[in-house]
Amino acid sequence: MLQLSSRVLYLSRTDWGADPAYPRLGGLDDPRNPGGWVFIPHENRLYNIKHHTVGIDNDTSKNVWETLAEIKFMMRRLQLIRPDLGADVPYNFVKFLMEDGSVTVCEGRGYDRAGAHTAGVDAAGRYFNIAGIATSYAGNFEDYAISLAPWMPAINDWNGHLKQQFLKLGTLSVCRQSTCGHKDFAPFHPLNRTACPGFYLYSQLPLIHLDAAQPGDEDMVVGQFAKSVPDWDKSYVVTVGKEGARKTWVSSPAEHESLVAAGYPVRLMDVEQLRKIISSPGTPEP
Repeated sequence: MLQLSSRVLYLSRTDWGADPAYPRLGGLDDPRNPGGWVFIPHENRLYNIKHHTVGIDNDTSKNVWETLAEIKFMMRRLQLIRPDLGADVPYNFVKFLMEDGSVTVCEGRGYDRAGAHTAGVDAAGRYFNIAGIATSYAGNFEDYAISLAPWMPAINDWNGHLKQQFLKLGTLSVCRQSTCGHKDFAPFHPLNRTACPGFYLYSQLPLIHLDAAQPGDEDMVVGQFAKSVPDWDKSYVVTVGKEGARKTWVSSPAEHESLVAAGYPVRLMDVEQLRKIISSPGTPEP
């Protein structure tokens, strides 16, 4: 185990107990491709991609983890969870939100191997599984509401580490920020037409930046700003972060109730007030 910062613990495949019966995929030793893929130069990693695993913790805090034993068990499950993609973790890394506000990051495909996380190629013919680095958040961020504010310093510590390793990471994007969700890649392949990384993670991606944690990360604006309450179909989440703003529409009454229950501030705002918040160029107005 490696302590990357006071808030980020890193577990290698050996640390979490990867089953050696299943060979590693995406590299020179991948048995599905005799001769294997070459290990990927770090300068070729350009897209910063976020997923969620959908697998949840067994207690009441579905997206928050308490022990390393839970984490190791989940990682061994992820080795086999997608047999269609091969018997290996499809993501480069998997991130667990810990109850103390830290994060534990586990090695999947790792720094140098091709992943199996985001299908398709960009206009220049670059495969997203090669040109991208995918960190998947352990949990179900579509069905279980959570505010990431307590973990944002640790999350951005990890992203700062990624940027140190991959100097060009985030220089290409298919969304308005340097960090995109899996579903942002939907135009490039049908397999990307998904809810991943889930509403409650996707709506907060603007808070993620590719440098180390900054003072005030935990106090970034995360709010549900509604034109009318209780009209859920006219409500939306506006997340304002270092790289701009994102607006995500609430899609159901249950989603609206979950956001409120999760502690999101609900504020009535008129259009002029919202325009002051949604100030980044190109952001859709209400």
